[in-house]
Amino acid sequence: MFGGKKDTKSDFLKSAKIERQQRQDSKKKEVAIVKIQALVRMFLEQRRFCRNIRSDFDSCINDTSNQLITALQLFKQGRRLLLIYKSPKDEQRLLTLCRSIVVNLEAGKEPKYWYMSLLLMKDCTAVWIKHLKELLLKCSLKLQSLKAYSISSGSKEASIYLSMLVIFTDCSNWKILLMKGGENIKPIMQQLCNSVVTELTSKGLLISLKEYLHQGLNRIEISLNKLSITAVTKLILRCFQSMAQNIATHLIFVKSFLTLPAYIYHAQRLSTEALDLLLSYDVFGKSFNVLHDYQAMASIHESAGINETLCIIGNLASLCSICDTKFSQLKDKVKIVLISLVKHCKTFVGRHHGNTQWNSIFGWCSSAHKTRSIQDSSYHILSQLQLLWKQPLVGYFFESLPTLSESEAVITSGGDGSDSKGGILRRALMKTFKRNSGSLVDLNEPVVIDICMTCDLYQTLTTTFTQLRLEIVAGLSLQEEVLVRLWRFIYSLGPGAGMKSILNYINGNTLELPTPLASLLKLFCECTCQLIPILDDEELYEKQKPFSCTDLIKLSSFLNLLVFKLIWNNVGVCPTSPQSSASKGEVKKKNASLVDDSVKWLALHLLHLLYDRDCRRAFMEPSSWLIKEIKMSAFNNELKEKTERSTSILQNMSHVIPHMERVKIFHKWVEGDKQSLDIDKESSRPTALVSIRRSRILEDGYEQLNRFTGSTLKGIIRIKFINEQGLDEAGIDQDGVFKEFLEDVITEAFNPQLNLFKLTTGGDEERLYPSPTSFIHENHLNLFNFIGKMLGKSLYEGILVDVPFASFFLNKMLAQRKSALYSSIDELPSLDPEMYKNLNFVKNYDGDVADLELVFAYDEDVLGQVVTHDLKPGGRAISVTNANKLAYVHLMAQYRLTTNIEQQTDAFIRGFLSVISPNWLCIFSGPELQRLISGSTGSIDLQDLKSNTRYYGGYHAGHPTVVWLWDIVINDFNTAEKKQFLKFVTSCSNPPLLGFRHLEPAFSVRFVDSTEDEDTGDTVGSVVRGLFGVRKRGASNSPARLPTASTCFNLLKLPSYKKKSILKEKLRYAIKAGAGFELS
Repeated sequence: MFGGKKDTKSDFLKSAKIERQQRQDSKKKEVAIVKIQALVRMFLEQRRFCRNIRSDFDSCINDTSNQLITALQLFKQGRRLLLIYKSPKDEQRLLTLCRSIVVNLEAGKEPKYWYMSLLLMKDCTAVWIKHLKELLLKCSLKLQSLKAYSISSGSKEASIYLSMLVIFTDCSNWKILLMKGGENIKPIMQQLCNSVVTELTSKGLLISLKEYLHQGLNRIEISLNKLSITAVTKLILRCFQSMAQNIATHLIFVKSFLTLPAYIYHAQRLSTEALDLLLSYDVFGKSFNVLHDYQAMASIHESAGINETLCIIGNLASLCSICDTKFSQLKDKVKIVLISLVKHCKTFVGRHHGNTQWNSIFGWCSSAHKTRSIQDSSYHILSQLQLLWKQPLVGYFFESLPTLSESEAVITSGGDGSDSKGGILRRALMKTFKRNSGSLVDLNEPVVIDICMTCDLYQTLTTTFTQLRLEIVAGLSLQEEVLVRLWRFIYSLGPGAGMKSILNYINGNTLELPTPLASLLKLFCECTCQLIPILDDEELYEKQKPFSCTDLIKLSSFLNLLVFKLIWNNVGVCPTSPQSSASKGEVKKKNASLVDDSVKWLALHLLHLLYDRDCRRAFMEPSSWLIKEIKMSAFNNELKEKTERSTSILQNMSHVIPHMERVKIFHKWVEGDKQSLDIDKESSRPTALVSIRRSRILEDGYEQLNRFTGSTLKGIIRIKFINEQGLDEAGIDQDGVFKEFLEDVITEAFNPQLNLFKLTTGGDEERLYPSPTSFIHENHLNLFNFIGKMLGKSLYEGILVDVPFASFFLNKMLAQRKSALYSSIDELPSLDPEMYKNLNFVKNYDGDVADLELVFAYDEDVLGQVVTHDLKPGGRAISVTNANKLAYVHLMAQYRLTTNIEQQTDAFIRGFLSVISPNWLCIFSGPELQRLISGSTGSIDLQDLKSNTRYYGGYHAGHPTVVWLWDIVINDFNTAEKKQFLKFVTSCSNPPLLGFRHLEPAFSVRFVDSTEDEDTGDTVGSVVRGLFGVRKRGASNSPARLPTASTCFNLLKLPSYKKKSILKEKLRYAIKAGAGFELS
């Protein structure tokens, strides 16, 4: 009973609570309804209000009306528009308002149309100023959001906003000030404009201008024109002129506007007014002064990415090319700033990995730092950067170098003596550098610092702008006068072209050359390496441009000694040294380099180029290349112990060792190789025994020996000849028969009539090179490989063969690595002098090369048919013009020297190098290799031959016939006959390089008194008859037999004659007729 009452009370309370909540919710709904109705009414009213304002604006101001609207009407409509302005609905109305204001100012002749005339109305002055600032701020923001459309699209939007900003931020062109009393209010008006500029600047006008410029400039074809870039430049400078003139302000300018792609370049190109404004603001001086500040530069490094920094460098380069007067005043700061900026870019450059991207200027660079892409404007930025390595900037940077006339006295003085006339001239020039001629370099001298800093700048450019390195170096190398002046400056640094100064660092405790001095050497060497290959012989030798012969001689001597000292003082090991990568690593850890390796490698590269040119056409005395400090006994001991420096010298600059000493070293290497292969002619068994038909020497030799490897061919090869009847010839091969075989194979293979090799034409001498049409032979490439092996075998065995090669082919046999700067045309005269002459005509042609109607193709007569070879893909359809004629010249030379015979050359060299190690050959030049193959080209020392002659058959040194023989050969024969005699008895017209003591086998003279058929060799009777000069019974009274020779044994078979005159006659007839080349 009690439970029921309790439930009733609970239900009552709950019901009351629900009703109370419902009443509260009802009241809230009523309030919400009222608010919603109010908001709807307000929205509808606002929309109606805005619609009315817009409707009134459209009816009052429109683009179709040609009638001018008063300034007051524009102000009222503009003020109301800004009150309700909403983007993008009202963007067109804002543009129309601004256009009307601008048109009124231009076309209106009465003050009532001029918008600034409202300033003179007291009732609306303050409101108008506030309205103007708001209107200009809208223009600024709209300018920032605009896309920079191309000029051809006809968009005037940006120009209207820019006009508004330009007009109302400076009162100098306001018409109202031209009225009576206008001068009195001009200060007030200017103060107003300054106030507008200050407020707009504080609210982001500079950001808007920067964004607009970036959109317009970062394009392949920029979308800015003269008016727009002029207007923007005016606004930028007004903003900065309104700010405090201090480092912070100037730094903002650099960060904001010099980071824009090619801004200065386009300002100069499109608008002289914009450029004049920038110069009047002293952008050049302020930019370099602020960037020279350490903290300001650190701020650039912290905030600017690689692209922004690149834009700064480009814009500064443009300023440098414009402001020549200012450049001279701030030259040191300019170099320091540019070096710092380029080195900052270098921190982003690296190898390809996951966080890198490809850049057309830097190569692979880091993309970790946020930076805006400038890919579309890279062409324009590159145009700016190229100013750095072109005139006039190169001239500005190197203006401290002595002129050619000033330095001529130094380079031609011929010595460092203080008492000579040259010494006096040298001292006179040294006054310019405030230094005595004999003193060492003081790097603290201003002129030295200045020039070295310039070199450091360009070196930093080449190592940072990796994709432009060749272009930079080529650009500098074309400044030929600068290179010559730079060399003469180096030469003026002290005795021996600054050698003592450099060695002072190398020999001292300093671990490396000071960076400026190293940069000086590196830049000069790298640029000269680019220049030397493109100079033809006429330019280098006849015209002596750019370097005189004296320059070349002194430069070569300087580099020769420099590189030698760098290597000899244990400054690392050259990369061409035959060492494993592991050993190189150990050397690098063990020996700290005393000088930046790049100095050494660049100097070595230039030295090689000069030495190669000297080998082709000498400008130095041969002895001038030798280093007097090298004592051969000590050097040979070091070489025997395989010290790093002796090996490196021999592999990289062997020309400092006398040629004959290198020949001895070569023979030692060969003997060492034979010992390692256990080859001994006296005790070793032959590695091959082959039968050769005399009628098919080349064919049988190829079939039986070409299958052997180079190592097998190095062993003992025994030859058995088969005569025409198919019978084995009597006799055992004791090297003589194999020598005969080699000589016959090589003679036949190199015979031009076989068409494996051809003779050059048009030169002083006929020289051999592979025939381009050798393909007429089956397996012609294998034949070339075999011939290469046979030539290698003859060289390995010390057998001289009379095979004169063209010089370009000798260089290929040396397996020299050609650099990217290698110029084929240098070697073309050794193959085709006529083509060389014609190509030089094209190269130096003053008129339009297109008139010659040349194309990038070469027509060649191949076995009676004209075949056209393209020098590049589609070359026969590409005309040669002045722009590409250099490429044509080099491609034509490359085709004739390399491409045309590439397969034949490769096959021959593979065979040759399978027997002769490339490391053995690298110690010789091309002409030296020819002498190694064919013997000395100098005079024949017949006294040496006489001293090393053996006699048989009763002959001896005092025998009358022998005495007559040597008297005739030494005293009566001319040079040509002496060569013919040597070829008659040894098959080679040149003597061995090391003298006849090294002739194998030794030269011999044997008495004969019978015909060839009856000759049985030396017998007791023949020896007695030869000893006493007694004729054999039954022999003819007239000594009709001619002297004969067995060239395989270097043997002269000489009858005994009664008179010297008869011997002379018979011997001369024999050597000239080629009689008696008896293959015994």
